[in-house]
Amino acid sequence: MIVLNLLCSAGHKFEGWFASVSSFDEQLARRLVACPHCNGRGVERLPTAPRLVRTRAGQPEADRAVDHGELATVMDMLRNLADASEDVGDRFPDEARRMHYREVPVRPIRGQATLGDTKELIEEGIHILPVPKRRH
Repeated sequence: MIVLNLLCSAGHKFEGWFASVSSFDEQLARRLVACPHCNGRGVERLPTAPRLVRTRAGQPEADRAVDHGELATVMDMLRNLADASEDVGDRFPDEARRMHYREVPVRPIRGQATLGDTKELIEEGIHILPVPKRRH
């Protein structure tokens, strides 16, 4: 997944999450990318500064310590999202589509989807957050 900084023709700045730059380009060409503020389809990519990896001189990046505090914060956030959502199991792709196309009320859901289903949802412009299956 990549995060791109975007700008709509009305001047709204926002972020978009995509599987790849080519996925963004394909969705943009099919007019599937819309501004979350005004639903405008005139969207362009903003220049993004490269992320700088800062390490101590001579220290290989792989040797850096993991920030367990940040990791714990992210894990807590994911648990809270899961607790506040309905588990629709393997019906996830269908339920996400039904909400996206306003066939049913929008609500927080979670469930399972194949890699192919996940790609199709993203290509359709349906906002999802793929999270790897939890290991026990």
